[in-house]
Amino acid sequence: NSSLTCISVDNVTYSTTNWTNVDSGTSFNTNCNISSLIVYIPDANFKAYLVGSASINTNGDAEIQVTEASAFSGVINCPNMNIADLTGVEAFVNLRQLKCYRNHLTSLDVRQNPNLVMLHCANNSIGSLDVRQNTGLTRLFCSNNSISSLDVSQNTSLEKLYCGYTQLSSLNLVNNPSLDVLDCSSSQLSSLNVKNGNNTAIATFKARNNSNLLCIEVDDVAYSTTNWADIDATATFSVNCGANPTARMGTVANTNTTVKSYLISDADNATQNLMDLSAYPNPTRSNLTVDFGKVYEGVNIQVRNLTGQIILTKSLPNTSTTNLELEGAAGVYFVTIQTEVGTQTLKVIKE
Repeated sequence: NSSLTCISVDNVTYSTTNWTNVDSGTSFNTNCNISSLIVYIPDANFKAYLVGSASINTNGDAEIQVTEASAFSGVINCPNMNIADLTGVEAFVNLRQLKCYRNHLTSLDVRQNPNLVMLHCANNSIGSLDVRQNTGLTRLFCSNNSISSLDVSQNTSLEKLYCGYTQLSSLNLVNNPSLDVLDCSSSQLSSLNVKNGNNTAIATFKARNNSNLLCIEVDDVAYSTTNWADIDATATFSVNCGANPTARMGTVANTNTTVKSYLISDADNATQNLMDLSAYPNPTRSNLTVDFGKVYEGVNIQVRNLTGQIILTKSLPNTSTTNLELEGAAGVYFVTIQTEVGTQTLKVIKE
């Protein structure tokens, strides 16, 4: 019953608790006369804030009328107020900004607030967040929550997204060409796609401390590698993470420890015979052993630094392993190996 916004009852609390099979836009009230309709606000701290705001509670009484809520187009600014429930915020259909960070929220419903341009709900315990109806959203701060999924495909004007310290396992920003700040650090990401056609607009990019994130899909690998350094050493950039086996890790043992080498690209689908390719120790101080996994008739090796400069080339016949001496400065290097079956690249860190 989409037109049913109010149901007259004896007791609002009883009806709200026991009669849950109503539409989200429907509320219970002891008086459904539209001129005196009162917004149901169960959290005492949230209600105290709203009632105490002269710009919201324009008639100065002890309640918030629906007419007052719908007329308000400003900012609800209620951080750090021990609020556990924001029920009632749905009545503020013209709300522009909601700042409710550092509270005790476990849920937040902003689907009835289509005019939001900024939402700051960080440092709560929110388990899910639906912002698909907030199509004008430009700034979203939802870090330090329990959010496990986030769909921002409808938020095409989004400029700043802070979603770090969450349970997010994947994040797709293909439909967010206005993005200039992204902080998704310290989460559970294994998939991140920022290939939105305007990566040069992203001035701040933070994706560190996502141990399962081995490939980040971008517009231009060279640009991202040069400008976005705040990622894990195990993560790399690619224009197509689905096509490249970028997430593969091989474990190699030496006399001191067990280390991992990271396969970051596969230029040819026919290179399946190279899947045992590895390099160790990694990180290394200078000397690097490359194990091809089997003997190849001819091996060409090229080592580049982060700027793309070639610092070493080597050609070998009939070999399964070789040693390389990295003489450049400390940092990240890319070792490209070409054999008769294809080409692959390893990411190596020099300490």
